[in-house]
Amino acid sequence: MLRSKYQTIQRLAIYEIGRNFYLFADILEEILDGRYLDNNYRHEVWHFLKKNYHSFSDLQRRTIIAIISNIIRYDDKGVYHIGASSYAKATWLSAIRDYSEKEEQLYAESTGIAKIEPDPPDFSIYKWSRKGGRKSPKTLEELQALSIEDIIDYLSNYKESERFDEPGLEGLV
Repeated sequence: MLRSKYQTIQRLAIYEIGRNFYLFADILEEILDGRYLDNNYRHEVWHFLKKNYHSFSDLQRRTIIAIISNIIRYDDKGVYHIGASSYAKATWLSAIRDYSEKEEQLYAESTGIAKIEPDPPDFSIYKWSRKGGRKSPKTLEELQALSIEDIIDYLSNYKESERFDEPGLEGLV
């Protein structure tokens, strides 16, 4: 199942391996792969690590720490983004942070750089929020009619409505 071309099947495999770790400990190296430290596998792998990290050998723990430490995220322009990278590291370290002071220290360093603690994995894919609607408070024609100074003044003084269904910043952007 872990070698399936379908991600859903792979996720089920990780879930079952995590639940029955004692039966599958000999294939742990297949899961200790950076490709599974991806948001698409977040729920299953996070819980796999949380439940079974204490059963890993020292080498396996060093391997997963190295994989986590080498996580790199880039911004839209392809430039290394230290905050996003640290947040991604903190996500996985949050699963193992209670194991020892070393893991807790790595977690604290990552959250310190990211300036935020990661969301718990259980509901991160289900929550969704949006402030303001997709509609712009000004039409394209209205914005085009403004001078550059007026646009700067409008954007500098823009206050977004607190109501969900009203035009908002997302639409303006």
